Amino acid sequence: MSDRDSEVIELVARITGRAPQDVRLGAVDLSSPQLAALDGLCRKRGIDISKIGLGSVIGLGHLAAAQRAEMPIPAAAPLQNIQLGFGRIPELGRLGCDVQDIGEFKQCIDNTDYKRSVFLAEFASPEEVAYCENRPDPVASLAGLMAAKEAILKAGHHGPLKSIPVEHENGAPVTRGFTLSVSHSANTAFAVALRFNDVSSLFRSAQAKSELDGVEQTTRVPSGWQRAAWAIYHVALLAAVAFLFVFSVARR
Repeated sequence: MSDRDSEVIELVARITGRAPQDVRLGAVDLSSPQLAALDGLCRKRGIDISKIGLGSVIGLGHLAAAQRAEMPIPAAAPLQNIQLGFGRIPELGRLGCDVQDIGEFKQCIDNTDYKRSVFLAEFASPEEVAYCENRPDPVASLAGLMAAKEAILKAGHHGPLKSIPVEHENGAPVTRGFTLSVSHSANTAFAVALRFNDVSSLFRSAQAKSELDGVEQTTRVPSGWQRAAWAIYHVALLAAVAFLFVFSVARR
């Protein structure tokens, strides 16, 4: 075993809470915060994470780290081809969600001074860290922040997590271009992000396609159809979010 592998094993053991002798690099399972923490610590020591030969990674993981390690990034699935009475809607928007284990997340924080943490600096700005530090439970808030950014990434944002600014208005997380919600219990942080497309352009596209196919269309889709489309979309969305939350809590 090389000195590099021994050093990485010690880092994995510290991040995951395992004994070093129980860590096997080719069989280790890392969640997204653990991968981000390991990536930051390895780069600080001049170690290329893509050369380590890690096992599987749970979830989407940290975008930049996964790219460096040549791990596949699953594409965010669009909500598309919804069947309605007047035709097909190509894509209404995208939904992303993420769950973080708060205890596991806390284990990844490498400095009691959060502003000096390599792990936190991988995905959060100093302003975001400062905001979370002033919350009643800073670790839960930081875990919620990472969950929010992972959800936004899955909903269609392109770029590393740190490039996603999350601000707060009246205590609620906000980010441009997305609707965002974050919640946490004692052990779990959960976030949902929605990115809506321009609905008017979608109806215009559907109308233009029908006209090209020789189907007679009016110049304006009745507002009743629009209300029906949004009602179906929101019911399906709420059902999906409720299922994911109950499933994540049941797994713990």
